[in-house]
Amino acid sequence: HPNLHYTGCLSDERHPDLAHGLVSEVAMQRHPRLHAFRSFLCGPPEMVHAARWQASQLGAARGRIHADQFTS
Repeated sequence: HPNLHYTGCLSDERHPDLAHGLVSEVAMQRHPRLHAFRSFLCGPPEMVHAARWQASQLGAARGRIHADQFTS
C-alpha cells in the first residue's frame, strides 16, 4: 500500500538504521499535524494514554484515534 509507511524504532538500544526513543514520541515527531490521520495505538495502558493525549494535542479528532491497551 503506497500510503503505509514503516519506521523501525528501538527504545532501549541504538542502531544506525533505526529511530531511537519511545515509539509514540518518534511517530509524533515525524507527523506533527494529525488532522487528516487516523491513529491506531496499542501497548501498555500508560503508553496508550500518553499517546492518545499527544495525538489529540496534534489535532487528531477523538473519533479518529483507535486504541487497544495490553493488560495482563
